[in-house]
Amino acid sequence: MSDMAEFSITIEDGRQIRAEYRAGGRLEKKVANHPLDLNTVHRRTTEFLIRLLQQGRLEQAYEYEVLGENLFACLFYVGEAARLNEVGQMLEDVMSNARSEDPDDESLLRITLDFEGSSTELSSWPWEYLFSPERPGQGECHFFLAQRSRMALTRQISLKKERPISSARPPLKVLFVAPSADDHPVESSSVLEELTKLHEHGKIRLSQLPSPGESGPGRGRVTFGDFTKALGTDPHVIHFVGHGVHKMQGDRAVGQLGFTDESGQHNVWVSDQTLANEIADKSRSLHLVFLQACESADSMTTTSYQTIAGVAQSVSRKGVPAVVAMHYRVRGHRQRAVAGVLLGAR
Repeated sequence: MSDMAEFSITIEDGRQIRAEYRAGGRLEKKVANHPLDLNTVHRRTTEFLIRLLQQGRLEQAYEYEVLGENLFACLFYVGEAARLNEVGQMLEDVMSNARSEDPDDESLLRITLDFEGSSTELSSWPWEYLFSPERPGQGECHFFLAQRSRMALTRQISLKKERPISSARPPLKVLFVAPSADDHPVESSSVLEELTKLHEHGKIRLSQLPSPGESGPGRGRVTFGDFTKALGTDPHVIHFVGHGVHKMQGDRAVGQLGFTDESGQHNVWVSDQTLANEIADKSRSLHLVFLQACESADSMTTTSYQTIAGVAQSVSRKGVPAVVAMHYRVRGHRQRAVAGVLLGAR
C-alpha cells in the first residue's frame, strides 16, 4: 500500500505565500505567511511566454522549459536574486526526500498550489508547466514537476462556500451539450460516440443537446433557453463542447460561450457569469462540469481554450464541487507537460 505525503503551497491574492508539509497525516513542517516577492523581469517574461502558448507558438521542448523555469522563479526565488525563498527551499528538501531508488517504494508526494482571495491573475497561469531549473550543487533540478512518477502536481482555487448536493447513485445522469451554429460548426462526434457507448452499457444515463437524429439546416440548434431547461432535470455531470470568445465590457474582458439562436444558424454569446449563475441556481445534484473547446479548423479555437479556462473559474466559484477544463490546446507529443486545470470546492 502506497503512502501519501502532501506539500501544500498557498498563494493569497498574489501577495502572500505560505506552505505546509504533511506526512503520515502529521504536520512535519510549515512556512508562515510572508510576502510573495515577484521579480518584474520573471513576471513579464512569464506573461510573454503565456501569450505565445495561447497562440500555439511554443514548439520545442526547451521553450516549455523556459516557461516552466520562469513560473518556478516567480514563486520560489527571492526578488532579483537567483536563490530560493523559504518555500522554495522547503520544496527542494521535500522533493529530495521523496526521491527513492527502491523499486518497491510506492510512496507518493502530492504538491498542491492553492489560490486564495479575489485575485485570478496568478491562478490562471499554466502552473502545470512548473520546471525546476538548474542550480549549482543541487540534485533536485532540471525536470517538470508534473512528470515525476512519484509526484502529483495539482492546483485549486479555495472557495468560501461549498454548495450542498445530494449523493449520486449510478447510473450517473450526464447532460451533453454541443451547440453548433451553421456559421460556427462544432465537431463533437468522437466524444459523443464514447458517451453513447457508456450509455448503452448502462454506465450513465445520457441526455443530448441538440437532440439526436436531427438533420438539415440548424440541426445543431441549442439555445441558452434549451440549456437552462435541461438543467431542471438535475444532471450529475455536464459535458459542454463548443466555442468561446473574449469580449470587452467597459475595461474588462468577459469570457462568453457560444449557444445558437432559434434558427440554429448563428451564435449567441452568453457570459461566463450568466452561465455560472444558471448552473448554480437550477441544478442541485451537479457534481462535475466538464468544459471542452471543440477541435476544429475554426479560427476561434485558440480563443475558445482561453475562454473556457476562465469560465471554469467562474463556475467553480459558484460552489460546483469539481470543474475540469483544458487551459490550452495540447499539441500531442510536442508538449512535455499536460496543460489542464482541475478546480473545486473543499
